[in-house]
Amino acid sequence: MQFSERLAEELHPGTVQLATPVTKIQQLGTGTVRVSAGLSKTVYCKKVIISAPTSTYSQIEFLPPLPAPKRLLSESTILGYTSKVVLVFERPWWREGPKACSGSISCADGPITFSRDTSYPDQGLWSITCFINGKHAREWCPLPEARRKKEILEYFNKAMGTIFEIVPPPIAIHEISWSNYQWYPGGPCPGMGPNLLTSEAGLSLCAPFGDVHFVGTETALKNPGYMDGALHSGSRGANEVMAALEGY
Repeated sequence: MQFSERLAEELHPGTVQLATPVTKIQQLGTGTVRVSAGLSKTVYCKKVIISAPTSTYSQIEFLPPLPAPKRLLSESTILGYTSKVVLVFERPWWREGPKACSGSISCADGPITFSRDTSYPDQGLWSITCFINGKHAREWCPLPEARRKKEILEYFNKAMGTIFEIVPPPIAIHEISWSNYQWYPGGPCPGMGPNLLTSEAGLSLCAPFGDVHFVGTETALKNPGYMDGALHSGSRGANEVMAALEGY
């Protein structure tokens, strides 16, 4: 979130429109695209870059409709079930003493699948983020909030307790479940079934459709599913548009 906010600060005020989901993209056939968003917002432009996951394309009305390979791609990909819990601590106790460690754990029996040190030392923020994936997340997410936190802390303390005699309690706990979001119902990257990637549908993953271009971490040729992949895909989409606009 902070990364996105810092990038947005470099743009002209009002450039980024929040809570304005795109509902229709209409190519008028004259080098102009009409984009309908929110309740009553309409934008006219020369090019559109879509960064939404393929599995959510069906939530947008395309006129003319997407080509058959693109539609099949959208219908055949699915996002995973991923949640995360950020445990915030008063100090980085896992970095201290003779048994100092990275703060990472990797488990097979859940609910925590793995964890990462996500601290910001320059800001004095010390945290470990725990990820809950797959079947463990499906079982854990519907539980009451108190039960969810209890299970995470019990498992985290048990794992860290194999190294440290005392595991301090967190001063704050933040959680997010991507599967609860309408516009990104899962994470971290849509998956494809057998043979889809090498089919006509898979080969259309990065292909533009008229004046509509497609980016997003799943379209990256390098590190798909990660922020690095998202940046690579964004650069590729921007270069496509700039090259196309040179002919206007």
